[in-house]
Amino acid sequence: MVLHMTSQLMFVAIELIKSKQKVFCCYVYASNSGVERRILWNELRNIKAITRGCPWLLMGDFNVTLNLEEHSAGGSKINGDMQDFRDCVNDIEVEDINSSGMFFTWIKLPLKPETSVLKKLDRVMISTDFIDKYGNAYASFLPFLISDHSPVVLHIPNTLDKKKKSFRFSNFVAEKPEFLDVVKKEWKCDCDGYSMYKLIQKMKRMKDPLNRIAWKNGNLFQNVKKLEADVKMAQVEVEANPSCSIRKEKLSQVLNEYNIAIDDEEKLLAQKAKVKWLSEGDKNTKYFHNVIKSRRNSNRVRGVCDENGNWFEGDNVAVQFVNHFEKFLGNKGDVEQIENPSELFTNKISQGKAEDMVREVTNKEIKDAIFDIGNDKAPGPDGFTTTFFKKSWEIVGNDVCDAVKEFFKANKLLGEVNATLITLVPKIQNPNKVSDFMPIACCNVVYKCISKIITKRIQECLADIISIN
Repeated sequence: MVLHMTSQLMFVAIELIKSKQKVFCCYVYASNSGVERRILWNELRNIKAITRGCPWLLMGDFNVTLNLEEHSAGGSKINGDMQDFRDCVNDIEVEDINSSGMFFTWIKLPLKPETSVLKKLDRVMISTDFIDKYGNAYASFLPFLISDHSPVVLHIPNTLDKKKKSFRFSNFVAEKPEFLDVVKKEWKCDCDGYSMYKLIQKMKRMKDPLNRIAWKNGNLFQNVKKLEADVKMAQVEVEANPSCSIRKEKLSQVLNEYNIAIDDEEKLLAQKAKVKWLSEGDKNTKYFHNVIKSRRNSNRVRGVCDENGNWFEGDNVAVQFVNHFEKFLGNKGDVEQIENPSELFTNKISQGKAEDMVREVTNKEIKDAIFDIGNDKAPGPDGFTTTFFKKSWEIVGNDVCDAVKEFFKANKLLGEVNATLITLVPKIQNPNKVSDFMPIACCNVVYKCISKIITKRIQECLADIISIN
């Protein structure tokens, strides 16, 4: 149903037949004139008030780029028209949907290669409410063919493939009064084997008890909403009878539970969002929610091209990444024998420093390495963050130290400690090929601790073998 129409946009309400859910959509055909486009930007600001709380998307030709890299010739600064568009996008709180295909969506003079220019003028933008409802939606920008604009197809799959979630330690659990008692109880178990093996077995035992603490009041986000409603109800009841001590006591109890719940919620969201520059204590839950939603929207890889230009989707995407990195990282190269390697290395560390580098690792060194790792750093496959170890160090510290020392003595690392999670980070704004991503390894805390100790010892000697210049 068309709700509003001008020369630059058509505002419609779309009702999905099966679910009866309503989605608002703006089809945009912006003017070539920057002055006239300001009228469009103001119309979009007004429409945002109508769509509040409902899924909303905008798609079409906006006739202006949003970023400097969206022009094939590049640029040195944001001009006035671009800034107007940026201000509008910030005001109406929308972002580009996860997309694949063509990055530049408009071409000028395609038949004259010497003067042709490419820009990203067409886009599909969505609100956070749209991401909530249709988090698996994505857009495909198709080749131009004989047009000067790239056609775009919006895909809204019915469901996301649900995967079993692995254990992830929530840092707010470490602040709970029962945390240390639970750790102390579960950590006291008799395990036979090497120190590193015993440490891993004890950590595995901790997962279910820690999950029970995190979920003792059910889903944290739903519990916050429930307690918020309970507080409102209790406040209404107190206002109706201000002299009733029972109602006041109930309000005090519910309000205290609500404050604890929203504090836990903010800590969990901050851990997931990994935003470093916000000050502790600020109530930024809405911001954290939006950061997480935006990251999930942009990080999904729906399809990818191999190096030969073949397009793959679904389960074949993972296969192409594995094949690419096996070829890139798994091949042996021919190495020529160096006749006189001693001539290449004129700077050498002293015998004393060399012996100092392989000195016995101390408990203090291990503790300092653990405590030097950030609390919200992404965990490895075992799901534990450094917060768990820091808060329970008096209980778990000796076992951690024994395991790390064992590595330096035996020169062997348990496979479960050595395991990593590989995260693919885009190198460019609109990645399409497997080579457009770089792998980042998320390692377990014990592995990070060992790496930090080795790195710190190497750093102590670098000044003797590497020139300042």
